[in-house]
Amino acid sequence: MRDHLPPAAPIERIRTHLVSLRMPRALEALDQVVQQLERGQTTAIEAIEMLLAEELTIREADASRRRCKWPA
Repeated sequence: MRDHLPPAAPIERIRTHLVSLRMPRALEALDQVVQQLERGQTTAIEAIEMLLAEELTIREADASRRRCKWPA
């Protein structure tokens, strides 16, 4: 039963969500973004945008590479 387990920390839930959503680049960037938040260098909404931008950048690059491949 889950009732006896301590609740997961929010950062761990975010990690789990990023894995479930298949967002590996955002997962890699998470610690750095959290550090910026803790230092007051960014706001929460900016942190969310940074994580999404990281993921989008890698996805766009992958899509571009796939489009540029010549048929065999």
